[in-house]
Amino acid sequence: IIEEWFDLLLSKNDITFTLIALATHFQLYVYGVQGIVIPENLTLNLLTHPTLYAPSEKANHDQMAEYNWKGVAERFIEQYPDRSLEISEIVLEHFGDDGTLFGRVFSDAHSIVGRIAQLHPAEVWRQITKYLDPPYDARAFGITYWLHGRSEFFGQETTSGPLDIFPPDAI
Repeated sequence: IIEEWFDLLLSKNDITFTLIALATHFQLYVYGVQGIVIPENLTLNLLTHPTLYAPSEKANHDQMAEYNWKGVAERFIEQYPDRSLEISEIVLEHFGDDGTLFGRVFSDAHSIVGRIAQLHPAEVWRQITKYLDPPYDARAFGITYWLHGRSEFFGQETTSGPLDIFPPDAI
């Protein structure tokens, strides 16, 4: 019955209902819960739901949305690593999209792509390179900036970037 309820929420194609489903999923399957198997298809459908990748003021104002999405994605990757490339593909496709969970340059959701890249470096690199060709748009800028890592103003590096994950012969 729980999966039917999630299906009903997601069928509304409204970000409000998707965020309710995301928060509920996080509470049921992730927060403080160990050893429980999350529903594979339901979780993937939630993580890749189109309303999360469409610009919305509601997504920007839900302070827990990005945290919940990242937590659910981490658990999904742990349990279903072979399906994780489906997540990196859609996140990269919408990298830097204003008004989405993935629009900020320093979105924590981007770290999920790095985690998937650790499991599948060559495959994720192929996904990335599709978006680095001209025209150099906001997505390409965001991906390039993310690959190099976060840095403070005035050039003081604080972390190395995900670029270090990829084998040199793949780049």
